[in-house]
Amino acid sequence: MPLLKTENISRAFKAGAHTITVLQNINITIEKGEFVAIIGKSGSGKSTLMNILGCLDVATSGTYTIEDKNVSHMTVDQLAEIRNKKIGFVFQRYHLLPDMTAVENVMLPRLYANVSEKDARTQALQMLQQVDLADRGHHFPSELSGGEQQRVAVARALINKPTILLADEPTGNLDSVTEERIMELLRQLHKERGVTIVLITHDEHIAQEASRVIKLHDGKIIS
Repeated sequence: MPLLKTENISRAFKAGAHTITVLQNINITIEKGEFVAIIGKSGSGKSTLMNILGCLDVATSGTYTIEDKNVSHMTVDQLAEIRNKKIGFVFQRYHLLPDMTAVENVMLPRLYANVSEKDARTQALQMLQQVDLADRGHHFPSELSGGEQQRVAVARALINKPTILLADEPTGNLDSVTEERIMELLRQLHKERGVTIVLITHDEHIAQEASRVIKLHDGKIIS
């Protein structure tokens, strides 16, 4: 049973009297434990595809299943539950809450899962230790470097032990040295913990880190 499977999914948006098709008949199968890169230029549809895979958006047509469960027609609340239990997100711009410390940012998914604040804090500190930020937990995002903020985001993404990690341009705002450190962290998560990773990128060099590369162009898979 595949972990993720899309069957002929398409996504179109209304723009006044016009309809813009962003994705066309996308068929993807991702197995548990894979490290897959989805690559394409700006406007290729890769971010829209990530939003659908991450249950942040729904396809206009076609079927999307996670562990053989059809999520294509789930309610907003059901999609939120899938995101919280099954999916971890790492974004290019980190999306850390500025008025919360690193440990408080990492705690959030556990609090949403109705874990007590005490237990959530303990688990968040453990996750920060795993990304080598145990001594930075009480710092605010503005007091952290870009690489540190991204590692906080990775810790937050992993705290609920998701089935899949979706990383959308996770090194896009980083210098080459910090980029390598984040990629090494993703390699380690994949190799040592068996985390299934889907990496969204426009960078051929970054895409080569994956064991399989899916190329998008104008909303279609070309290889």
